Amino acid sequence: MSKIDDTFEMLDNTPEGPKKSIILLILIGLLVVGGMSALALKQMADKPTALPTMGESVNKETPSSPDTAATGDSSAVNESPAVTPPLLTPIETVINFGEASATLRPDQLAKLETFYQEIKDTPGTLHISGYTDDVGPDDGMALSIQRAKAVAESLIVLQNDPEVELVVEGFGDDSPVGDNSTALGRQQNRRVELKFYTPESGL
Repeated sequence: MSKIDDTFEMLDNTPEGPKKSIILLILIGLLVVGGMSALALKQMADKPTALPTMGESVNKETPSSPDTAATGDSSAVNESPAVTPPLLTPIETVINFGEASATLRPDQLAKLETFYQEIKDTPGTLHISGYTDDVGPDDGMALSIQRAKAVAESLIVLQNDPEVELVVEGFGDDSPVGDNSTALGRQQNRRVELKFYTPESGL
């Protein structure tokens, strides 16, 4: 015999007053159990059924700034500061001269033409600096200026170019690049240095 049959048999043998109390208690118990079951089911339904797996992202709406929302321009978010390009080295060459001379030799004129082809049609500043060896009664200042001017005059096209500035200077026997006690060193010092600076290369 089941527990339910035992319960009803017990109810049949119970007087009328207590029988009603027992039935009432049973109903209350059923209501309590049913309510708890319903609450548990509701809590389970409120929980997420699955967690996001690796690789999945949980999308959360992020507030946008008023300017971005108003214009709808996405570039405002990705805008990065301007990057300054690295300074480039100037274009350079060296023209050499004979002893106590400011005359350009044919091989040096050809070298000067090659240099001009590199810088033509380019805005910038050309520094023409003349030097001498230390042979002679003075420091060679006048001769160094004559050499620098000779080179500048051979670049007459650049003299008439409004986008190119020429700076012509003489430094005498200052800043030797070779040893003045040797013939080779003195030959290296009898020179004109040309340095062309574009706006990107700086000074």
